[in-house]
Amino acid sequence: MKHRDRFLTKKIKDSYCGYAHSQLGRIQGHSKWINNPQPKDPPALRSYVKLHAPDKSCNSITQEELYPILGGSIAAKANAHVYKLFKRSDGSKEPSFLSSDEQINPCFVDMSLERLEREAPKFLGLATINLELYQHDLKLWKDYWSWKTNRNKERALTEEVNGYDGKHAMHLLRLLRQCKEIFSTGEVHVRRPDAEELLKVRRGEVPYNKIIEEANQLKEDIETLYKVSALPEEIDLELLAAEYYDIITSIK
Repeated sequence: MKHRDRFLTKKIKDSYCGYAHSQLGRIQGHSKWINNPQPKDPPALRSYVKLHAPDKSCNSITQEELYPILGGSIAAKANAHVYKLFKRSDGSKEPSFLSSDEQINPCFVDMSLERLEREAPKFLGLATINLELYQHDLKLWKDYWSWKTNRNKERALTEEVNGYDGKHAMHLLRLLRQCKEIFSTGEVHVRRPDAEELLKVRRGEVPYNKIIEEANQLKEDIETLYKVSALPEEIDLELLAAEYYDIITSIK
């Protein structure tokens, strides 16, 4: 296409940098997982439980009483995450939860209300559960082991040795370098003059910190060039229509 460079617009910043940003996110996320692996066992809900008012002796605490016991801000923030905590009478070390309004929450209660009343377990106090943090940590654990289990074995070995995914890192720098070149020259260089440098990145021969430093510098350069670039904001639709017409009419 003889006018292909005239179809470049400032929107390349979003397309190139957006793709590069996704590559950077993967590189940093994987690097974090490599250096801070998740344990084999998922996070335990009991680790996110905090006991309050352990000196309360009655088994019946109304919603209104939660505010003076826990403090208005705590109760309001915890809301449905406030539970009554009982000691089970079956010898188990694990406690059972009963919600503050005496309604069963099937996700976290492991004993029926009837059984609780029949066995008359000892009331231990009120408990709050940080469900947001628990769910966040559980998702992080699941994401880590999904990545760990399903990733390419050959790339995984290289990633473990070098501390980053070479393929993602290569694409990151290629995209950012190309974007900067387009804003600087108004041309797209598909055949890379820096091909050997990029292949070194893919092979993991460039330090991780150096890759991140260059990526950050390229992003700053692109932002500066974007402001002064002569590239148009939008595509020339008349030129596009003419090119399309030429292509269609040239087909026999």
